[in-house]
Amino acid sequence: FKEGKTMKKKNIVKLGFTFLMFCLFIIISTSCLSSISENLTKTNNDQKDLSSEEPIVGIVYTLTSQNYHPKQPFAEEGLGEITQVGICLENKLISQNIKTINDLTIHDQPVFSQAYSKAQTTVDKLLKANPQLKLIIDLHRDAVPEDKPLDYTTIKLASGDSAAKVLFAVNQSDQNNVSLNAAQFISDYLNQSVPGLSRGIKIIDKNLASSTKKIPIITLYIGDYERNSLAEAEKTAEILAEAISSYFSIEK
Repeated sequence: FKEGKTMKKKNIVKLGFTFLMFCLFIIISTSCLSSISENLTKTNNDQKDLSSEEPIVGIVYTLTSQNYHPKQPFAEEGLGEITQVGICLENKLISQNIKTINDLTIHDQPVFSQAYSKAQTTVDKLLKANPQLKLIIDLHRDAVPEDKPLDYTTIKLASGDSAAKVLFAVNQSDQNNVSLNAAQFISDYLNQSVPGLSRGIKIIDKNLASSTKKIPIITLYIGDYERNSLAEAEKTAEILAEAISSYFSIEK
């Protein structure tokens, strides 16, 4: 009789323990599902917010028909290879959540001498339609003197690939040095990532500018016609996007 009573108590204890574990399982499962649901909701909201962000970088091409060797220096009709470098830059920026407008308006055809005035009109229109823009890049490839050595415009990366060096140019009438400061940051970042990738900053009087808003407008010369290929320029564009992304992380 005592043994039966003892067994009954053990069964009651086992049932109680099992019930307690079941309750704990339900509580933990509910908590986990709630946490997963919250994370999914947060992720979806983040994606919605990201997709609704407006562009903050604008890319233009004063000399839209520029090519790299071995093609002719300028495309006779339509877009030159410099725009492919810009598309590469745009895609890399977008992959880093920096929305970008890549304006492919042709400025140097049919009248080459009107390129700068037409490009300035494009910049004015861009800023009027997109007042939230925080940086405008005028993308070029350079044409350096023939007596310059190959490493003047080309650099070897750790991967073994070659990349085209970058020259920055800002307008001498740069208001409050906004363009110069941005160019300096991006140039320094490039040289910290790949020493020698930036050829420095040049102050020029023939450069695009903003008459309505004080934002950085930088001319970038990526590589040279004779010494660099399109592939080398695109390799640089990828690194450049990282520098621009870093600039905005500090600028914010």
